[in-house]
Amino acid sequence: MYLQKLTLFLRKWHILVIILLISIPATLIAPDIYSSGDQPEGVILKPADITVDGNGFLLIILDGVGTDSMLDAEMMPLLNSEKNRYSILNVRTGPLTLSATCIKELMTGVPNDPIDGLNNFNLGHPGGQDAWLMAANDDVHDVAMIGSYVMGNMYADVNGIEFTDTFKGHSDYYEGDQESFELMSDIIDSNSHDIVSLHFSGPDKVGHTWGIESEEYKDKLLDIDIKVNEIMS
Repeated sequence: MYLQKLTLFLRKWHILVIILLISIPATLIAPDIYSSGDQPEGVILKPADITVDGNGFLLIILDGVGTDSMLDAEMMPLLNSEKNRYSILNVRTGPLTLSATCIKELMTGVPNDPIDGLNNFNLGHPGGQDAWLMAANDDVHDVAMIGSYVMGNMYADVNGIEFTDTFKGHSDYYEGDQESFELMSDIIDSNSHDIVSLHFSGPDKVGHTWGIESEEYKDKLLDIDIKVNEIMS
């Protein structure tokens, strides 16, 4: 008898029951999805015991290149042959491994928010100060950003940052990276900017298309290895 009454109730009020089943967990999850990460303090500390040969800064982002591939002497021989010249710091971003969310964390210092996953292709600046904005507001520095829409979404409208979009589409494996490399070479030759962010997005596209164990991916990493080596030289 009880089961029959429950069945009749569900048949009559099934829409209301479905709404309740959706809304109860949604009220618990939604605040977390739409929450915002803590903003970093806009402060630059100058270490007293580190000697730096130059006054510039270059961030090179190899999109779609994992640690194992980057530190593999067969995948990136030139980078690894020079590895002893550099200090290596292992930095991990949050659980969202989408391109825009990871780049946002690296460039702003603001932790990923769950909502960032939904805004991946149009992820704006999270607000607050970061080193790029402070450099752009400092007359001493000239800031340039080269790469795909990811950096453009966050910084293209900022005065004092010269952004060049080299994104040619999700099936462009070489053209955009080649243009980025040439623009970076021009900056080096002309010494026009001293703060630069350079984003190579081709490896990510090749990896998604053919997989990271494919010959296409290996060829692409060798191409990027040559470009990075020439820039660092």
